[in-house]
Amino acid sequence: MFNFLFKQSRFIKNKHALLFYCSGYIDQFENDGDFYLSCKEDLLEDITKEIDSSKDEISLWTERSIDFIEIAIRMICTHSYDLLASGKYHLHGHINYASPARRMKQVHERALQWGFEHGYVSKEDMEEDALALEEDISFPF
Repeated sequence: MFNFLFKQSRFIKNKHALLFYCSGYIDQFENDGDFYLSCKEDLLEDITKEIDSSKDEISLWTERSIDFIEIAIRMICTHSYDLLASGKYHLHGHINYASPARRMKQVHERALQWGFEHGYVSKEDMEEDALALEEDISFPF
């Protein structure tokens, strides 16, 4: 019983840490003073679902064993890509910029740039990602 409560407590702590970093970086990557729809709510909802589905693994993490910032950036990159490619924000094979897609793409590109600047992503990876995303947006199915 004690072990279950300990794991539950650690999961909640780690979940809050990840969502804290994700939320902060999404705000940072979205912030440019324009008035386009925010993608933060959609992105955090998708990230939260993944965190909840990975409860067993996340409950084992310790602060010394995990770089929460790196994981948050990777989650932002992955989930922004997946949402953009999903068709949810498409209009006839193109991104519908009347939706949160404009911000989502901006957040995705800035998260990749952050990864490049911190040595997690190469320039080639960024170029491949951009080409793959454009293809997935044009042909989501």
